[in-house]
Amino acid sequence: MEEWRALSARQAGDGSIGKQQRTRRRLLGYAMELFAKQGYQLTTVPEIAAAAGVSRATFFLHFPTKAALLGELSREIAELFEKEAAPKIERGVEGLHRFLTFLFRETDIDAIGSALLHDFSATYGTDMHAGIGEGSLHYHAERFIAQAQTEGDWRIDWSAAALGHYLLTTYNLLRSELAGKSPSDAATQLLSLISLGTRAAE
Repeated sequence: MEEWRALSARQAGDGSIGKQQRTRRRLLGYAMELFAKQGYQLTTVPEIAAAAGVSRATFFLHFPTKAALLGELSREIAELFEKEAAPKIERGVEGLHRFLTFLFRETDIDAIGSALLHDFSATYGTDMHAGIGEGSLHYHAERFIAQAQTEGDWRIDWSAAALGHYLLTTYNLLRSELAGKSPSDAATQLLSLISLGTRAAE
C-alpha cells in the first residue's frame, strides 16, 4: 500500500502527464486518505472533490459513482500483486495462498480493506460491475479458484465467481482476528478454514 501511495503522489504532481490524469490521481489519493480516516460509507463525493480541490462536476467527469472510484483503487492495488514475482509453475491453491498473503501484507488500513473487499452487495449495490472484471482483486481470486477447480482441489458445484466473493468476504471478516500472525501464516489459516467447505471430495 505504501508503494501505491508513493506512486500516486508522484503521478499527481507529475507535470509530464496530462491535467486530466493528474486530477484523476488526486481524486484517487484523497479518496484513499478519507476512506482511511472515516471509512468508505461515511465518505461523500463532495468531500472527496473538496479535498482534491475540484468540483463535484469534475469528480463525475472522472468517475460516475463513488463505487467506480473504489473499483479503480481495487484494480490499482491488484496491479501491485501482478508485479510480484510468481513461480513458473503454480497450482491454483498455491496462487490463492500467494494472493491472500499479499492482501494480509498490503491492505493494512482497515477502512480501505473493508471498502475494497467487503460484501460486494453492500459496497457496490445492485451494479457490481465496478468491483469485478479483469484486473480487479476479485478477478485474481476468481481465476485462482477456477484453476483449483480444474485441478480437482476445489469443489465445482459452486461457481468460481461466487467463491471469489466468499473468499474475499471471509478474508475481510477475519482480518482483525489474524492480525497477530505473519501474512503467510494468516493466509494458511484462512485457506484451511475456507477449504473445509470448498475442498473437492477425496
